Amino acid sequence: MSLSESIRFAVLSSGLSQRQIEEETGLGRGVLARFLSKERDIQLSTADRLADYFGLALVPAEATKDIMLQVVTEVRESAEKARASALSAVEELDALRHRFINRGWHLTPIEGVTHDLPKSLISQPRKKGRPKKSD
Repeated sequence: MSLSESIRFAVLSSGLSQRQIEEETGLGRGVLARFLSKERDIQLSTADRLADYFGLALVPAEATKDIMLQVVTEVRESAEKARASALSAVEELDALRHRFINRGWHLTPIEGVTHDLPKSLISQPRKKGRPKKSD
């Protein structure tokens, strides 16, 4: 992607109005419209202002590839850690569920709280009042 294309992309994907960008960067009215429509090129000083405004930097293509590879590697490692953590949590919950079942315990639902626990773990709420005497 060329420098001009990078700046055009930054402007168009920013969600900001051309007028707002022109005002905040000190560009004359219509400069961006003519640049975006490829009617006119912009001066290097204008490109510098826009690059600073959008946080763009000119770097060698190889450096960009290296950075992207590093980011992909970091994201992949982070995803693997999150996956391992989630699996560990599921295993812990399953172990707790088995402990509950083995001890004959049941969970009593709280009014107004939704859950997705198996029915085998949920006991029915007790009726209010004194328990009936059995014969």
